Amino acid sequence: MDLKEVKKEIESLLEPKILAGQIEKAVELAAPAKKRAFSKEFSSLRKSLQEIKSLETSSFYDLHYHLTALGTAQLLEDSRKVKFLSHKIVKDTTFGISALIKETKLLQEHTNQLQQSFSKLAPHLAQGMDLESSLLFTESKPENKIFQLKESSKKRAQILQRMGKHFVALIKKKK
Repeated sequence: MDLKEVKKEIESLLEPKILAGQIEKAVELAAPAKKRAFSKEFSSLRKSLQEIKSLETSSFYDLHYHLTALGTAQLLEDSRKVKFLSHKIVKDTTFGISALIKETKLLQEHTNQLQQSFSKLAPHLAQGMDLESSLLFTESKPENKIFQLKESSKKRAQILQRMGKHFVALIKKKK
């Protein structure tokens, strides 16, 4: 798989903050009495949602851009730029491979926590809601959004692995 295909996969990633916001809206429909009765679960769920909202897809675009620039620098035999970009890809705390690995692991952890909290709350959420809120909650399908988040985190890990392979291949060409 070349870098063009990787970019298409990055573009198809679902933005975690959008999905988390949709889940949050669905959960907020719960009756206030349920929020008090299950405050620990709601607290855990909110914390997971906030952490997921802080993660972004833009770092993947940055890494892709720098991998492309690294390939171009190698073609032009610009050793200073190759060294600079290689160092940046490995060491940068914003879009470097190690930062993205941490971010992807965090997304997986928080999504698992979210799923656990939601599975504890789900049977109780629709109880006590008025009919309109209950229908809105059912139609919003938060469990599907959680599933989409889990799939997105798996896809992120796969994309990251492919970009890592491209980086290793580019570095081997250099030598």
